[in-house]
Amino acid sequence: MVRFVHTADWQLGMRRHFLSPEAQARFTSDRISVIETIGRIARERHCAFVVVAGDVFEDNAIDRQVLVRALDAMAAAAVPFYLLPGNHDPLNDASVYRSPTFEKKCPQNVTVLQSAEPVDMGGGVRLVGAPWYSKHPLEDLVAGALTKLSPAPGLTTIAVGHGAYQAMGGDNPALIDLAAVRQQLDRGVVHYVGLGDRHSTTDLGVDGRVWYAGAPEPTDYGEEEPGQVLVVDVTPDHCQVEKVPTARWRFIGERHALNGPEDVEALASHLGGLSNKPNTILRLSFKGTLHLVDNIRLEAVLDEARLAFGAIEIWDRETDLAVISDESDFGLLQLSGFAKGTLEDLQRQALPGSPNALDA
Repeated sequence: MVRFVHTADWQLGMRRHFLSPEAQARFTSDRISVIETIGRIARERHCAFVVVAGDVFEDNAIDRQVLVRALDAMAAAAVPFYLLPGNHDPLNDASVYRSPTFEKKCPQNVTVLQSAEPVDMGGGVRLVGAPWYSKHPLEDLVAGALTKLSPAPGLTTIAVGHGAYQAMGGDNPALIDLAAVRQQLDRGVVHYVGLGDRHSTTDLGVDGRVWYAGAPEPTDYGEEEPGQVLVVDVTPDHCQVEKVPTARWRFIGERHALNGPEDVEALASHLGGLSNKPNTILRLSFKGTLHLVDNIRLEAVLDEARLAFGAIEIWDRETDLAVISDESDFGLLQLSGFAKGTLEDLQRQALPGSPNALDA
């Protein structure tokens, strides 16, 4: 039996437009720190190696500091890492894996899977990669790698690939054909297929031997079971997969009905009660009707929460919040001078029948 860690989609150097500079710096750092976590898991579980099934880096032009720190983290982990180029970091002429910095700093325990040539891991195990050479391959790279193999009695074969599979739809010629993968499993050509590209941890239902590991740190809303790696035990006759949590960050999408001051205060209480605020990215949408003063309170609640959370976004497309006003609202504002005069002018223009009523 061989035990190893299957992970994917680190996308080191990823940037998110909604993060402040401070939060982005922590987001970048934690994506590198997860390498230390993966190394610790591998050592504690006595794993022989770690495979990263594509998109190790966000792109081939990542910041050199991110690259150096990532390689240093893998070196410090003190376990073998096998990196597969994916669609974000393909093995083309501009590849990060061919950069002077990578070649100079790459530690001995890091190997890039540059071809579909099987790698003899020792102990009766071979590893087969299906690397991307461009962002738009014209064939199913996993099928291409597996059809070149023959059954090898006495060997446990692990394949590492990247990309979407056919059931996800589309006419992309590079989509992975699960029927072809199952055929190779049935023939005994391969015994586990570790995939990347889908950031949700997913068992593809092929006898528990074909998985997407998901991203070890979540990258967006809507991902299912992100933030973990897979510890895999496999032989030709047995396969067991364990999900192990790794994430520090999380993305949460919420919808709230707001129809009065009590709803706004309930939202304030809810936000205050959430844990791990600095590493939580919230996307909020609202439906309902608020008076002007309640809406002002809502904005104050959100402004205060933004100081605590990694980021708070308002999902405009899903938000339908009407703000109404009456005399009591304006009285509570306690306006005077120019502001009061402007308010009175707007109130006159807003009278029914006025041509500018809607704008006012």
